[in-house]
Amino acid sequence: LNFSNAQGGLDIKAFEQYFINQYSVEDALRKEFIDNLIQSYNLGKESFGDLCRQIFDGDCLECYQFLTHQSFYVLPAFHNSRLPFSKDETFAIDFTTLILLSDLKSKYQITFPTKFIVSTNLGLILKNELTKLKTFPAPKMKLTIVENQIRPVFYPEDYQKLQIDRYTELLEYLEEHCTEKIIEDKIELVFHGPEKFKNDIYFNYQIDNTLFATNLNYVLISNDSFTIKYFQHLNPKQVSPENFLLRFYKSEWPESITDYFIEKNYLGIQISSDVLIREYKKHQANQPNSFHNCLANLKFRISLSPNNLLVGIKFLKEIYLNDLSLDNEKYLLCQNIFTNLLDGCSHNDKIIMVIRLMINTEFRLMGESLDAVVHAFESTLAMYQRRF
Repeated sequence: LNFSNAQGGLDIKAFEQYFINQYSVEDALRKEFIDNLIQSYNLGKESFGDLCRQIFDGDCLECYQFLTHQSFYVLPAFHNSRLPFSKDETFAIDFTTLILLSDLKSKYQITFPTKFIVSTNLGLILKNELTKLKTFPAPKMKLTIVENQIRPVFYPEDYQKLQIDRYTELLEYLEEHCTEKIIEDKIELVFHGPEKFKNDIYFNYQIDNTLFATNLNYVLISNDSFTIKYFQHLNPKQVSPENFLLRFYKSEWPESITDYFIEKNYLGIQISSDVLIREYKKHQANQPNSFHNCLANLKFRISLSPNNLLVGIKFLKEIYLNDLSLDNEKYLLCQNIFTNLLDGCSHNDKIIMVIRLMINTEFRLMGESLDAVVHAFESTLAMYQRRF
């Protein structure tokens, strides 16, 4: 706390202990609350909107930046792959899609021939956050209490400038590529809700997005599962950005977009065996890579897609055909792949049967390699079934 130059006989140790006693319980309770909420998010029980409101006080950008440095769970493309909608629909987007489309434009010059609908409250949120950044002094540090000691956490010197630039970029994209919509249908719903929510901009923004996906003639493009979590009974017309892009712009889908998803730690996206091979080769060469993030996207619990089963097995076939690893490394790699594939389906007899069939089909003329892969799968499955 830099009390070393304090005058007047201040008892520094006593004062620091007072600070710890005063705030350590509150800090510990807050940390436990946040940890539990993030754990629930990782298990698919909480949405981006839940975290944004309860941890980040409605600051969408800070929430997105935090999650994309760890694990940003998307709405799996497989989730609404059968939802009927055409390219001629009117599409609404929320923050999770706005920031993605803005990045695709700035990084890869990708734009779309249509304007998207956004809640006018999203524009207000962005403008309010930008005003706060320009008005208040740049944060230098914050204090946390860890193991009964005061620990400072320092912000980068250019933190405030980077945030201002980011919000400015998002507002420019919104103004150029979106049309703001004032939703009047929600008035009755809001005024029958809790008093404290009536003038809550973030709450109104969430309700707007829910109405885009349910009561209005739009399709909501969003990676926030808030509407699906709380309003599933209304059959929301909501798709992930990946689903939207794959369905209508697959021919224009550059590899760089998948690279963006991987770089941002998106979980729930579709990964190809070619991408797995590329990232694995980088991993073997000790180059910067996203191999482990790619593996995480193979988890059935996350992707909910049988397509990833075949992707993982084709990747192993490529490894064995081209001797991309030593024999002992191949076996460990098989176990790693199957550990991820079986996450969420280790007791599903139908899926286990499908995996066995895929292995035998892909490796049917590969003799010892088939035996090794089958042995790795059966041993991994047995381990999984004992543990869970």
